Amino acid sequence: MAEREAELLERIEQLEAENDALRGSSGRSGSGSGTAGSAAGLRAVPAAGEGGAAAAGAQGGPLGGIKVLDLTQYQNGPNATVLLGDFGAEILKVERPGGEPGRGIGVAPGASASSSSYLGPYFEGMNRGKKSCTLDLKQEGAREVLRRMVQWADVLVENFKPGQMESMGYSYEVLCEWNPAMIYAANSGFGPRGEWAARGSYDAVCQGMSGWMVSQGGGPSHPPCNSPHGIGDQVGSMYFAFCIVSALTARERFGVGQRVDCSQLGAMTQLQALGLSAALHFAKEPDHGSVGTECATACFCHYKCKDDKYLCVANAEARQWGHLCEAIGRPDLTDQFATANDRRGPGNLMHSQLQEEVFSKRTREEWLQIIPGDLTPCAPVNGMLDVTNHSQFWDNDYLVEIPYPEYEAEFGQPYKAVGCPALFSSTPPPLPSKSAPKLGEHSVATMNDLGFSAGEVEQLVAQGVITAKPATEGKL
Repeated sequence: MAEREAELLERIEQLEAENDALRGSSGRSGSGSGTAGSAAGLRAVPAAGEGGAAAAGAQGGPLGGIKVLDLTQYQNGPNATVLLGDFGAEILKVERPGGEPGRGIGVAPGASASSSSYLGPYFEGMNRGKKSCTLDLKQEGAREVLRRMVQWADVLVENFKPGQMESMGYSYEVLCEWNPAMIYAANSGFGPRGEWAARGSYDAVCQGMSGWMVSQGGGPSHPPCNSPHGIGDQVGSMYFAFCIVSALTARERFGVGQRVDCSQLGAMTQLQALGLSAALHFAKEPDHGSVGTECATACFCHYKCKDDKYLCVANAEARQWGHLCEAIGRPDLTDQFATANDRRGPGNLMHSQLQEEVFSKRTREEWLQIIPGDLTPCAPVNGMLDVTNHSQFWDNDYLVEIPYPEYEAEFGQPYKAVGCPALFSSTPPPLPSKSAPKLGEHSVATMNDLGFSAGEVEQLVAQGVITAKPATEGKL
């Protein structure tokens, strides 16, 4: 073990020395030849104040210049790649000729997966800003197309049922021969090892398997509760994107491409780390049946106001609790329930008292004006429409407007979408500027950029390997 550690340390020092020697150079060598993972291909870190290519790249966001080959479908994978796109990566979505199944979810009556009309919030939300190229991976003619795509890409992302890529002849080992520096990222239902590894999964299945449904239902003696919005997919996609960026960071530091395996089950396990830690330590789980409906403590709860709208408060510290008590006109409660344990014990009783005697006497907006939010945390309990109309989400670009002429013509209003959830001082991500692509919108342009001749493209179309759409602006 000590010898192995010494070898790794020596290798890291060697790579750091080589990277220092490359400081000031631009780009990454061998992106098309499969040699980008060598030490000579490490991206040099620009010194403070340097301009040129480094400064230009910074305008594309923290992932500007990263190229992602997106073979994912439905929600878990597509939302991971849309997050990478939000941070500046270029996303090429590769779909079967009829379109990935997500195109058909929530579509307007009469629309189809290949329709040019607005396809609804599910597909649009998971695929905005991407390019779309059709490719029938089951045909022999697709092999050369995929090989060139892999050599172009920094990352390949897929969330097929385990074994599907291998069954088509595209195992990680094969793709790694084409581009050793590429990150191959796969997201499965249950992880790559164990007796459940080969099973398929959807969000609801993972919610059940992970313990989430029982937890949200209030415990094992209560009916399970399925959470909305595909939480297993959504959380899984965020962890998936995080792991992909981690692998890219490792490639920059150590010069290695690699396979990354994530899963819905792994992400949901991490989401429940607090509750699972208690179960691991004490071999017990809550079974009180009151998740989300009752308050364990009055200072971490929601209250119904005079106008039947809800307000939530959260006071972890004594000083915050004191500020709340002063603001609501009950300074006597500050000393009466001075410690966290004092406030935790009689929570429901105190909550009932505050609900009836205090919060029911004013409207929610009045309480938001009275309670000093900078001293004691509080906020409205918003519905989805409340969120879309609250300035805080727009001020931080968490919600944005995207040009979408077809949508504007049909609905008579701007197209609005979820934006990037973070701000960067030196490498600001570009604001989303495009809606989800039409099926195969960039197929011909992609083939041209990959070096296929006009005759070869016609042959690919005739064989049904790709579907032809008008070539659009923009190169790979």
